Amino acid sequence: MLPLPHISWSFSALVSFLISQRLYISYKKSKEENLGYFFKTFVLLGFFFSFISLPGLISNQPFLVQVSYILSWISLLPTPFLIYGILANVSGFQRFKKFLAPTAFLLIGFFLVLNILYFSPAKSQSFENYWYWSEGTPIWLQIFGGGFVGFLALLAGIFFLARGFRSEERLIRIRSLLIGGGFIILFLGTLSGYILFLVSPILVLFSGFLCLIGIVIMYLGIRYKIEEQ
Repeated sequence: MLPLPHISWSFSALVSFLISQRLYISYKKSKEENLGYFFKTFVLLGFFFSFISLPGLISNQPFLVQVSYILSWISLLPTPFLIYGILANVSGFQRFKKFLAPTAFLLIGFFLVLNILYFSPAKSQSFENYWYWSEGTPIWLQIFGGGFVGFLALLAGIFFLARGFRSEERLIRIRSLLIGGGFIILFLGTLSGYILFLVSPILVLFSGFLCLIGIVIMYLGIRYKIEEQ
């Protein structure tokens, strides 16, 4: 059997790092703040997908696998706050930005404490055609983390989609619709991987492919902006 979810996550990690490299080159040229936020977001997504993919590819130690999953949360939790920095710039709520970093650090600390308190080695889940490592922490803690990140991704997606539908300018409309659509697909990937997997384990596998599609569509929206401008 193959660790199919981990393989799909590894592709997401590779694509995220490749995208971040391209965004960094563009950011150095333009010095645009929002582009810098997107660059940092994709770097963190690259680390997140690396930490959840590598255990299924190189490790057979449940303790180390769980440590890798905790590191993945530390990488993932700041990403919504970077995106909301972009939303603050776009919507004009600059004062809102000063609360983002402290809130992100508090959330990471709180979640890290919970993971340490409820630490338990990861567990191998085997099915007919594939297997993967599942977190050893309680299900409610996984749902809390995944639900929180997914909810913020959903709100960001709704914001960009609404902005795209409202805009009469072709550049803003297409860019916003692509980025918003990417966030919605990432939300569905998060929903599948951290909540709906309770209904069917195969949704963990779908989660990886949904996330890959979501980040590619987001990047198309960002590149469209860069190329048009």
